[in-house]
Amino acid sequence: MNRNKGFTLIELLITIAILSVVVTTVTSVILTGSKQFNEGSADADMQRQAQLVVNQIEDMVIDTNGGVYYTDSTREFVLYNAVSVNGTVTYTKELIKWIVEDEVLTYSKCNVDYDSATNSYTVNGTAIYADQLMAEDITDFKIDLSDTKKETDKDGNESDIVQSVQITVGCSGNDGRISYATSPIITLRNRMMLSDRPELIFPNTPVMEENLSIYI
Repeated sequence: MNRNKGFTLIELLITIAILSVVVTTVTSVILTGSKQFNEGSADADMQRQAQLVVNQIEDMVIDTNGGVYYTDSTREFVLYNAVSVNGTVTYTKELIKWIVEDEVLTYSKCNVDYDSATNSYTVNGTAIYADQLMAEDITDFKIDLSDTKKETDKDGNESDIVQSVQITVGCSGNDGRISYATSPIITLRNRMMLSDRPELIFPNTPVMEENLSIYI
């Protein structure tokens, strides 16, 4: 007597149930791995962006030869430079500002005019660069200028001279996670005064050559 061999309904249901469990498990593993990879990739991108911003500012700080000042309440970092161009000294003010509500860093640069008749310095209102976008998705920005020493000039006037600088930048991703980058302690090669007053900074500022200046 021949018997028809095949799956019974129960065996078929059991097979389908087992396959469903296997497919669900494999799919879950794949999705989890993909999510972890995407998160890791996003974190790496944020870290790279934060580090890039830190490196840009670090390069500017290293080449600054006049003075620096950071205002924590407005998150503004100011750098003053004196550059010799064909024997003529040009004074400049650079401003890096974190606009908190827009989560961006902007860069501006303008000349500081010197009047030899009155021996005065005036920040020129016409910017060479005005509010140029430097970085986006910035959720934190700090400049540490606390490492200073006192210096007394021949007239007995005291100045704060910056010995080292530390920069911290935080970037956020679409998921709201924040990645931080912090510069090492920057050892300065130029003398920098801790001040936002050109009339105090520039009279004793060594002039750098044009080919050492940085432009963005």
